[in-house]
Amino acid sequence: MRVYIMIWNFFVGGAQKYAVFLANAYSEKGYTVTVLTSNIDGPFKDLLLPNIEVKVFRVPVVKSLKRLVSFSKALNKLIEPGSLIICNGPNNFRQIARLNLFFRRWKILQVLHNDNNIQKSTFSFLKTFEVRVLFNQKHVRVIALTHKQKIDHENRLGLRNVSVIPNFIELKDFTLTTLSKKNPIGVSLGRYAPEKGYDVLLSAMKQVSKGIRLDVYGAGEKERLRLVKEAEQENVSNIRFNGPVLNVPETLYKYDFYVLPSQSESFGLVLIEANACGLPIIATDCDGPMEIVDNESGLIVPKNNATDLAKGITQLHKLVQDGYYDPKVIRQKSLKYGTENVIELYLGVFD
Repeated sequence: MRVYIMIWNFFVGGAQKYAVFLANAYSEKGYTVTVLTSNIDGPFKDLLLPNIEVKVFRVPVVKSLKRLVSFSKALNKLIEPGSLIICNGPNNFRQIARLNLFFRRWKILQVLHNDNNIQKSTFSFLKTFEVRVLFNQKHVRVIALTHKQKIDHENRLGLRNVSVIPNFIELKDFTLTTLSKKNPIGVSLGRYAPEKGYDVLLSAMKQVSKGIRLDVYGAGEKERLRLVKEAEQENVSNIRFNGPVLNVPETLYKYDFYVLPSQSESFGLVLIEANACGLPIIATDCDGPMEIVDNESGLIVPKNNATDLAKGITQLHKLVQDGYYDPKVIRQKSLKYGTENVIELYLGVFD
């Protein structure tokens, strides 16, 4: 069976990195894998195994019968009958699932990197009905990243075919850090986007001791420069906003604790990467962090609250100094997210 994985692009982002990991894992299990993308550019493309094919294919927004017929012909020509299609975006899934409702040519996996929220309107009940029909097809399976996400979608949309399968990482790539008790330095990785909460983080770092330092790495140059300028204007010198990094294991290894200030986070791939390095974490109370972080691995604080985040960073910094966290215990928590364990769950979804 051929596997087709749909991805927006190969630029830095958790969902994009996850799609690359998934493509590699299926390939290593002996499947023929093709990645379909609307934009072939981006640094994550270099992480794909060399035997994985990459094709440019943009899934349109179909709003007429003519475009539906055209899209159907293009997709039937591109994807073999009986193949598995893994969708990482709601539009990709919706357009392909509509065709499959009539032709039943493929097996479809929809990964819920984001919640499928339907805006309230006069016709929202029709949209909800359509989503239920598309998701509950015989040849469709839905992958939730957390148990809360699974329950939310079952309750809101009446889904019957949802499995909880978390993100995964290649554990052998990560080296256990040696925490600096004298002068711990924190790190945060993520896109410079509003939902990642870096404005709140900047406000929090204004409130903590100048001796507590934090480095941020992420994509989005315009937003990065805005944050740099704001930090300079407000004389906040204990946080640095840097460009993106590709070698996450090597980067995390250099630090002593991890900060995730997100306002929304369906999972948080970087959290299990931090776990694999033995880094204690402070994260906001989003779905993913709530299931990953516990008392042995870090702290949870309310999202979108700079004062609580500042208090949490200060507390975590002190706990690291006092030797409260054991990197070996934290790394142990990442073992269930290893590639070999999680890919077997994927392979069993249609059994």
